[in-house]
Amino acid sequence: MPDSPLAKRCAELEEKLRLLAIENDHLAERAEETLLLGLISEKVSASADADELIKVGLEQVAVLRNIPYVGCYAVADQQAWLMHEYTIAQVGEVDGVPIPLTPKIVAGLESGGCTLGAHEQGEFLFLDRSGAAFAPQVTILLPLRNRHGRPLVFVFATDDVDGSIEDTKTLLLRVVEMIGSRIENLALLDQLTHMNESLDQKVHERTEELRASETRLRALFEGAIDAFFVVDKDLKIRDVNGRACENLGYTRDELLGMGAVDIRDDRGERGIREVITGAATGEIPAVDAWHLRKDGSTFPVEVRACALEIDGESMILAQARDVSERNRLLEQLHQAQKMEAVGRLAGGIAHDFNNILTAIMGQLDLLKMDLSTDTTVLEDLDLIQQSAERAAGLTRQLLAFSRKQVLDMQPQDLSQCVAATSRMLLRVIDETVNLNLDLADEAAHIYGDQVQIEQILMNLVINARDAMSAGGDITITTSRIASQNDFLVAHPDAPPATGHYWVLRVIDTGEGIPAEILGKIFDPFYTTKEVGKGTGLGLALVYSLAQQHHARVRVQSKVGQGTTFEVIFPEIVAPDVVTDEVRTRATPQGDETILLVEDDVTIRAVVSRMIERLGYNLLVAADGSEALEVAAGHEGAIDLVLTDVIMPTMGGADLVRELNRRYAPLRVIYMSGYTDDKVGRAEMALPGVRFLQKPVSFAALASELRSALDRPLDC
Repeated sequence: MPDSPLAKRCAELEEKLRLLAIENDHLAERAEETLLLGLISEKVSASADADELIKVGLEQVAVLRNIPYVGCYAVADQQAWLMHEYTIAQVGEVDGVPIPLTPKIVAGLESGGCTLGAHEQGEFLFLDRSGAAFAPQVTILLPLRNRHGRPLVFVFATDDVDGSIEDTKTLLLRVVEMIGSRIENLALLDQLTHMNESLDQKVHERTEELRASETRLRALFEGAIDAFFVVDKDLKIRDVNGRACENLGYTRDELLGMGAVDIRDDRGERGIREVITGAATGEIPAVDAWHLRKDGSTFPVEVRACALEIDGESMILAQARDVSERNRLLEQLHQAQKMEAVGRLAGGIAHDFNNILTAIMGQLDLLKMDLSTDTTVLEDLDLIQQSAERAAGLTRQLLAFSRKQVLDMQPQDLSQCVAATSRMLLRVIDETVNLNLDLADEAAHIYGDQVQIEQILMNLVINARDAMSAGGDITITTSRIASQNDFLVAHPDAPPATGHYWVLRVIDTGEGIPAEILGKIFDPFYTTKEVGKGTGLGLALVYSLAQQHHARVRVQSKVGQGTTFEVIFPEIVAPDVVTDEVRTRATPQGDETILLVEDDVTIRAVVSRMIERLGYNLLVAADGSEALEVAAGHEGAIDLVLTDVIMPTMGGADLVRELNRRYAPLRVIYMSGYTDDKVGRAEMALPGVRFLQKPVSFAALASELRSALDRPLDC
């Protein structure tokens, strides 16, 4: 009965059985899928060990590609350690000694790998084992970058001479990259494996960017030329750079945690608080301070600071610049300015004093001529003249110190200068001091002013004498030396230099000079002598005169062992010897017309009398403007102009230029208490121009006038 309830019930049961069968089939498929996933998971878990993965990889490469030797080495500090190898070649036992990497291999690995031929096997001695019989023809080294451990390098070697391994190099490179990638993936795989790959890539890139940025900032921090300190609110040092460690003499670990006050040698915490307060208000104050090194020494710094926040904590970034060198240069600048001021003062005093001495010495010469028959008065005048000449010598020293002295630079024999001065030197040393000369036999040709060379020698001997209160020996030597390089430049007007040098040495057996003051002895007015026993100008004058001679001064001294001063002159080519006949004729005179221009009324009167006494026709003016009027009103020719250099209204150089413009070129003698520097190189180079420095004696004036008038105008 098809429509009976039993039939219906059977049909329903059959349908349910059919559905259950379908469901069972689905469950079986899912079970099979689960089993497969388990196997995959097992494989993944089994290959999760990097060493095992490397071993399997090495074996597969060796077997599949028929490579006799495949090894994996860890690399550090330009050395390699064997980790795993698979070899069918006889390579001996591993002795555990690391293999040194040559620069070529290091460079090759850094650039992506390298290949060694048969003749290059000595570059990588991985086969240097006892009993090794394997002689590879080709060795390939490929790096494997391992972020989670030491860098690795895979080594593939074969003794096959056909070079087939070279054809496999690309495949080997890919295998290494695959193993490296697999190792990286094994280290990175976790429950987030199924996350979106693009998101993972962005995170990775962002991480690398942040790491690179941090590296750059740290490199800037560490590479800064100034010391940097990160200080917290408790004044504790939280970070420093390498320069800070270098300046202070501490290690970074020692400085971290120290108080900022521990490295200050001045106002300490109060000064630091002032810097922090300024930085917190947005200002960047510059504060001068002193830092204290680990060894107890100090050095000056300029500190600047700004506020910053690190990990949510308020900090101060302080920049400390070592200004020791800057301060030293400033001190040198101040010293140079002081020297310039002293020189300017000395030159001004010498100029005014020379004007006074010109009047005194000129008047003395005239008086001596007027009183030539009165012996007693002449002797008194001689004494006055000697005093005036000593005063003139003092002004020459002042001008020499200020570099305003007119030097009579001529070829000189240094040894002869010393010998000629020795008798005078005996007068300035005590009987307890022995003076010894050890002069070179050959001629010591130099270029200089004999008077100033004698002044150098005199000051050095006096300095040596004062250093030997109980007596001793002073030895003066001259010797010729050859230099490896031209450390001295010859005077521009000197004859050609030979490249050799002459050394003047003054050696004493005195007390010596302490090291702490050795660098100050050439400073003007610096002296260790008692008040009234030294001016402090002696060695300063030596130094100044040496520079004017293009010479160099050196000193060596030890306390209790005496002192040696050396003055080194460039040697010149021996000058031609010219013999002059001795002239014994009377004071030269003449009848030419001379225009005298001098603003000092006393000097003008004295020089006028001297010129008239010599027989010349005289025109007189008080300054340049008046001289132009006098010249314009004079009907005859003017043979020579004798003019002061510095005058009110119009100076000597301006006057001469105007006279040459209005009339034919004139013979000119510039006369000044300064040097020819006040005239100018252009004016002094003109034909017929000479220079006469005050104080002016009657004989010097007569000689200079006659010489200028007798010389052709174009000379």
